[in-house]
Amino acid sequence: MNLEKTLNPALSNLCSFKLSGQLNELITIHSLEELRYIRQHYASIFVLGKGSNTLINPNHHYDAIIKLSPKLLEPRVSNQYLTVSASTSVNKLMTLCKQYELSGLEFCAGVPASIGGMVTMNFGCWGKEISQLITDIMVMTPSGEIQRISNSECQFSYRSSTIKKEDWIVLSCTLKLTKSRKALVEKEIKDAITQRLQKQPLREATFGSIFKNPKTKYAAELIESAGLKGKQFDNITVSSKHANFLENTNNASYANAINAIQTIQKEVSKQNNIHLEPEVDLMIAT
Repeated sequence: MNLEKTLNPALSNLCSFKLSGQLNELITIHSLEELRYIRQHYASIFVLGKGSNTLINPNHHYDAIIKLSPKLLEPRVSNQYLTVSASTSVNKLMTLCKQYELSGLEFCAGVPASIGGMVTMNFGCWGKEISQLITDIMVMTPSGEIQRISNSECQFSYRSSTIKKEDWIVLSCTLKLTKSRKALVEKEIKDAITQRLQKQPLREATFGSIFKNPKTKYAAELIESAGLKGKQFDNITVSSKHANFLENTNNASYANAINAIQTIQKEVSKQNNIHLEPEVDLMIAT
């Protein structure tokens, strides 16, 4: 199998946090046949999307790090149902929603992610979750079989699903949206991006929220009350705009990021007796 392999790609080009360092190899998948080959010949695989919710570990223990080509599957529209490939970026998703006058996904606007990662971790904000719009997903199982999985079978919960547990690779997702007008969809997308930029440091080198929100309080509130908002750790700063975001301010490494995360966890636990669980994927192979 003649796979497209990129040797020594820079991590700064693979994740929104712009980490220093590099991977040994990145494999780009252009067909289902290539993906099936990977599944059958590599014991452990990490699927990298836009890297907006992932800290890429250059010393990982996976047999292969792969990216799905944006052209792996073409988008399909049927009335208010939109089917998109896992590698579809949020930016492309918003373009499709405007083009086909479909509403419901505007709360995702401005997030530098791809749909596969958002489905896997059940992305949500402002009281909405993407699972509320999903009818089913198409996956490839560890054996290389392609299956259609219903919403209920995904067992969606807060920032979680059964997708990782089952070791499924998401290929596509079908969303049930609402018919609207292009001008209205455009306005709601613009409003969502404006709101996001006002509250989150998306112009900086950052990933999504560092931690999941505990049941009792927001993670940002706990971090701020611990006196860590604006705090600097090596080459990383706790955002002064939103305390549940880290900013890479000076070519930070993976080790720098892990140290900052663990330090925040220890300080919040010490002061509030609450353990903050990471929302960002730390890419630690098990």
